[in-house]
Amino acid sequence: QTEEWKKLFFPSENKWILSKVRSEPYIEVEFSLHKFFLGHNCYGGSNDLIGMLKSFEFFLNDTLNIQIPDILEWEILRLDYAEVFKIDFLDDFFYMMNNCNFPRRKVVKYPESIYIPGSTTTLKFYDKLKEFKKHDSYRLKHLSFFDDLIVNTDGILRVEVEIKKRKFEYDYGRVLKVSEYDLDY
Repeated sequence: QTEEWKKLFFPSENKWILSKVRSEPYIEVEFSLHKFFLGHNCYGGSNDLIGMLKSFEFFLNDTLNIQIPDILEWEILRLDYAEVFKIDFLDDFFYMMNNCNFPRRKVVKYPESIYIPGSTTTLKFYDKLKEFKKHDSYRLKHLSFFDDLIVNTDGILRVEVEIKKRKFEYDYGRVLKVSEYDLDY
């Protein structure tokens, strides 16, 4: 940390100097397609990512009254893939998983979930009913099918794999575009 370095970043009174850099306009969108279309992610849905994103593109264009670039050319910076399983002994499952370990990753354990973060992917196991009641039920309780959501979510184990930008760069040498998405991957 030389005096030149300090002058570069703190030219006066130890304050950062911000400068505008010209760049192409862009939008970054982070959301759940499942929740966008169904209002929840308890069950149901589709593996048709391209079809759902094209519908979302139409929604954005129509709602914002703009013409966004073709969504097939958008970059995927993160993608979550989930499977759900009906398990009668869900509390016992998490109790038994309390001793699980994962090489080179810290396993974060809660009574109703397990969270295994990593630099390229994150693995999540959770009791969907408890997660739904905590995070989503307040905004859906007025819906006519709310009681069905509660009944059908009971005993659901949701397993998610969060694939991060770094994983795409590692596997493909770059970030993938939506048009290059492959469910088998």
